[in-house]
Amino acid sequence: MGTAQHSDREPLPPLGGGPTQLKIAIAQRGYSQNLIAKRLRMLPSRLSRIVKGRCEATDDEQDQLSELLRVPRGKLFRGIAR
Repeated sequence: MGTAQHSDREPLPPLGGGPTQLKIAIAQRGYSQNLIAKRLRMLPSRLSRIVKGRCEATDDEQDQLSELLRVPRGKLFRGIAR
């Protein structure tokens, strides 16, 4: 028949599956995503997409998040080859 398609209203599934390490690290630190976005001068919507695994953080964003959360970059962004 046809190919499976998402409607515009359906959320896309996360790329990884389950909560991302970044989301876990944010929760463990007790920071809000809005506070982190403000400190990194990032749009909150961009951070949200990164946390949900809907887009990849740039190298600079990965470094900044790693430093702010005090978690090694490789742990936060496992499986992302750069």
